[in-house]
Amino acid sequence: MELGNITYLKDLDLARRDYTVKVRVLRLWKQPMYNNPEQFYSIEMIVVDEEGTTMQGNVLRRWFPRFEQVFNESDCYFIVKPTIGLNESKYKYVDNKNKLGIYCDTDVYPCKDFNGPLYGFSFTSFKDIIDKTVPENKSIDVIGFVADVKDLKKFKTARGKDTKKLNVIIQDLEMESIYLSLWDSYADRILEQWENREQHGVIVVILQFGTLKYFGRFGYVNSCFNVSKLFINSDVDEMTAFRNSLIANSAASSCSSQSSRLSGIFLSLYDEYVVRSEFNNIAEVNLNQAKSVVVVGTVQMISEDLPWYYFACKTCNKKVFPKVTNDIRISFKNEGVLCKGSIPEN
Repeated sequence: MELGNITYLKDLDLARRDYTVKVRVLRLWKQPMYNNPEQFYSIEMIVVDEEGTTMQGNVLRRWFPRFEQVFNESDCYFIVKPTIGLNESKYKYVDNKNKLGIYCDTDVYPCKDFNGPLYGFSFTSFKDIIDKTVPENKSIDVIGFVADVKDLKKFKTARGKDTKKLNVIIQDLEMESIYLSLWDSYADRILEQWENREQHGVIVVILQFGTLKYFGRFGYVNSCFNVSKLFINSDVDEMTAFRNSLIANSAASSCSSQSSRLSGIFLSLYDEYVVRSEFNNIAEVNLNQAKSVVVVGTVQMISEDLPWYYFACKTCNKKVFPKVTNDIRISFKNEGVLCKGSIPEN
């Protein structure tokens, strides 16, 4: 079988089709139709070539009879005469502007001598997520160990479908923390491991093709439909190297809390932000200095009469207060207000 020269994914030209690519299928799933989830619009895939370049690809519904049984996840293929176009999908699962298409006259052959990546990981630094240097909605891979698991939340979607979500805190080798938001079957898998953590020990995870979202100052990496791939204590070289580094760091560290993690004793959020953090009483907080503080207190009363908003100065946006003239309080409705940043009229 003569296939001609192999073209790398980064060298594909939108104006040509006379090439052959050699790829491994990293992820394979069927995309349901929006108005009829029981029917499928396309077969979607993420492929990687021997240089490590990834690209999204698909087979449209009209070509299902020919290609539906051809592709298998993790297998390798020669793809002859695919189409190439811009990836205009709202959700992009790899950092590549182009998309590979399997068309009616495309030929696909099994490949037995692929020398590229097995999984195609491209890990994002936790520090970059914490510093918000990674764009929101970007598809990323992360690796870490499970430090805490929150309560499982169950609810219904807008279409009435039962769903569930689990927030998980994971940490990297530098003990930086981020959140994973795992949905449905992804949540079930982590929860089973967490509930039996005394048996499993340290739980190392990789979430591949997760979608990054920011809420407040925290970054959340979400599992996405059937696209994301979750590895838990798997026999994967990257996980083995991470675990070995974690053990080595613990042996060289005098930090007892880190060592306790490796023995299966994980810190709760209370431990993480109160026991291990410095904090002041409210009266001791310096309001003239911008900083993050931890405040622990007891709620004495909740006032239901105070509005959630306040009146602000149109110039400096600071809160304004009612003027007091001859001990008479002037209401806001009469526009008798005073801004602390302005000089009051005589």
